[in-house]
Amino acid sequence: MKRKTLFITLLTTIFCLSIVFATNAMQPTAKDLVVAKIKNLELPINEGFYDKARGDMTLEVTKFDGVVKEQLGDLENSSISLLVKEDVPNNIIKMQLNTIIKEKKNSSDLYLVDNKMIMTKDILYLLKELGINDVETDTNFIKNAPKYLYITDQSFKNIWDQLKVYQQQQIPDEYKKLLIFMVETIPDKYFSISSGKVVLELDQQGIEEVIYNLVNKAKNEKERFADIILGLNTYSTMQAEISEDEMRQQVINGLEQATMPTKEEIHQISNFVTMDLLYEASILPGGANNYEFNIDVESPEVTGTLALTGNYAGKEDNLKGTYNITGNFDVASAKLNFEADCDFSYAGKVANSNTIASIYGKDTSSDQWFDIGFKSSSSSEVDKNLTIKKPTLTADNSMDMSELINQTQLSPAPTPQDSLSLVVNGELVKTDILPVIKQGRTYVPVRFVSEALDCDVQWNEPNEVKISSNDKAISMYINKFTYTGNGLQKKMDAAPYKNGGRTMVPVRFIAQELGAKVQMIGNTVVISK
Repeated sequence: MKRKTLFITLLTTIFCLSIVFATNAMQPTAKDLVVAKIKNLELPINEGFYDKARGDMTLEVTKFDGVVKEQLGDLENSSISLLVKEDVPNNIIKMQLNTIIKEKKNSSDLYLVDNKMIMTKDILYLLKELGINDVETDTNFIKNAPKYLYITDQSFKNIWDQLKVYQQQQIPDEYKKLLIFMVETIPDKYFSISSGKVVLELDQQGIEEVIYNLVNKAKNEKERFADIILGLNTYSTMQAEISEDEMRQQVINGLEQATMPTKEEIHQISNFVTMDLLYEASILPGGANNYEFNIDVESPEVTGTLALTGNYAGKEDNLKGTYNITGNFDVASAKLNFEADCDFSYAGKVANSNTIASIYGKDTSSDQWFDIGFKSSSSSEVDKNLTIKKPTLTADNSMDMSELINQTQLSPAPTPQDSLSLVVNGELVKTDILPVIKQGRTYVPVRFVSEALDCDVQWNEPNEVKISSNDKAISMYINKFTYTGNGLQKKMDAAPYKNGGRTMVPVRFIAQELGAKVQMIGNTVVISK
């Protein structure tokens, strides 16, 4: 029952957010005219933004405090800026990425060319600074790497296909079909006309009625619904290496076998989740449009509210709008509050937007908390004369990025319940305490690993473990995120802890400090030096 209730709640949320967009197409006539209008739904912005354009975006961290600061360091006042050039007819986008992280500056270029994402190797310095370890970020490796790194992925082709549809100021057909399918499930009684606006207003009862209509319509019109789902997931079908007909039949079979929720079961969501939706769309082109969507949750596990409000008005030469999203939730002993405010405008061939956002969380059981804030701004303009020079890749100046991805990306990721083994320099290391995954980090018993790497290990009361070799001296402390490496104080995002008399340390940090490499291959932690 819990799984079915979660399905109903998720479906309800997706429906309400989708219908906000669909309602803007309405006219003050019967529903068949509404559907006809959606078929010709146009984007009220200059088509040049999806042809040739240039722009810039800046994101600045305005607040970074609490446990995140302890784990990751002080990122307040860090910033990321992007200079973007877009040439859709020639399938190329260039992004110049400039960052200031912990007062260190970095610059790199990224390109999207046909089905490739290409980046200059300088981006690895940024990943290293951010502590992202899914790719090789050893300094010597970066210095010796070729100029360009790239990833080939057929899904990038979908980006160009959609942008070229947007050039015609049209919404992709697969999205229109989904919107039409949803609008057809709304009873006429929830539409009205008031003061030159078409109004859609759904209270909890209305949402329940529409969701019941939607799930049953999907089952009763399973062939049509399967075609819509297939259109939205073309790339997933390619990745699954099955034909479209096979995928379509799988969707149909799933609908045939599914037991759809009854009205009573759908009504049960109101015991812990209530929702309402209001959307007002101007009948006249360019008129004011407003929307408001609210969710209230009250259950034994979770209480809180989520609210989305917004408005926009104008045509291509003067379109302006704002939106706000606010959430406040209590989950067990944790509190989470977040808010984002955005304003945007399009004036012919020029567009601008600004966003201010914040997120605060606290675990009342441990008194740990975090407080993060950021602001962003962007501007872009159509540039019909823009040209971009594509990077030329050769065997000498480039490398396939997949070669740098850890083997863990190619194998099923182990879970905290899996038993892990340890291999150091090709030898299986037997330990009385097995490696373990804890809060997304892999921990190993420090003595076994260090000694296998020809290092000495010393325990100093009350909480220090010291690892030393001819040229290394590392001190880590139980339950502390700070440690020292050759006399320099450093930080890591996972703290050592005691288990059965053994000291468990985050394997990636200890391996890097000792000049070793670490991989996760299946359920085996592999360390080599």
